[in-house]
Amino acid sequence: FSTVMVIKYHCTDVVLERRVNLQLVLYDLRKNQKKMTQEQMARYLGITPKTYRSKELGNTEFTLDEMFEIAKLFNKKIDDIFLPRRYQNGTEGAKHVKGGRQ
Repeated sequence: FSTVMVIKYHCTDVVLERRVNLQLVLYDLRKNQKKMTQEQMARYLGITPKTYRSKELGNTEFTLDEMFEIAKLFNKKIDDIFLPRRYQNGTEGAKHVKGGRQ
């Protein structure tokens, strides 16, 4: 499924591929492990469904408190679900990775 997403976005950039996978990991955990809707996740986190959708899509960042709560809910480490900001697409760290520099 993630390969289809990468092809769909014509992505040859590893960083973008990892960001897409990140969204798929959270989506997969929510839908398949807990069988939760976005509305239920929003309620669990104490945010609106619209805000949760935006965060799951990667348009808005989760707060640290939200990341801890999500990791606890799925019994995972935070870095199993979320990437550090410096490795997300469009950030300075990602630009260094894209250019082959670290």
